[in-house]
Amino acid sequence: MRTTLFMYFLIVFSCTSLYSQVKIGNQTWTPSNLNVLTFQNGETIFAAKSEDEWRTAGFEKKPALFKTASGEVFYNWYAVFDTRTISPKGWHVPSLEEFQELVAFLGGIDVAGKKLKSTTDWEKEGNGTDDFGFAAKPFGQVAFMGNQIQTGSYGYWWTKSEVSMKEAKYVSLFWNFDGIQIGNYNKQVGLSIRCIKD
Repeated sequence: MRTTLFMYFLIVFSCTSLYSQVKIGNQTWTPSNLNVLTFQNGETIFAAKSEDEWRTAGFEKKPALFKTASGEVFYNWYAVFDTRTISPKGWHVPSLEEFQELVAFLGGIDVAGKKLKSTTDWEKEGNGTDDFGFAAKPFGQVAFMGNQIQTGSYGYWWTKSEVSMKEAKYVSLFWNFDGIQIGNYNKQVGLSIRCIKD
């Protein structure tokens, strides 16, 4: 009986952790960045072990991730768009329009960032108020050449919205700006991913 109850507790605890979420307006988001090493079907995402491997994957348009020494995981956009699906079941990588809905609910592009940023880790007193538990951290990015840059001052997240053969849409937060920037980025770059509930 004890074993059965213990196993039940583990299952419930694991499910709760896996599907931890924050509600913002009509949307439900994950409260942390995606950190998976496999696609939804169980196949392994190529993990670059060096700057050279990261560059090669990008040039070959190969889905890839780069895991830093601190455990943070960045993905190129080819992993975002892969048909094997990078997000957990019941979730998806948000479109630009879904990010724009989030921004609108938070009061607009000039003020939304501060409400999403975590209350710690942003350099030069650039912390946010984290009004909803989104807890956006300044992990920076992995440049297409394979080096991690802008840690502590910037956070970047992919959308699933494609711009061209070479670029896709992203959103970013800065240490010295209360708003959100939306732009286009080279698909070879490694950015963070947040997921939104289906």
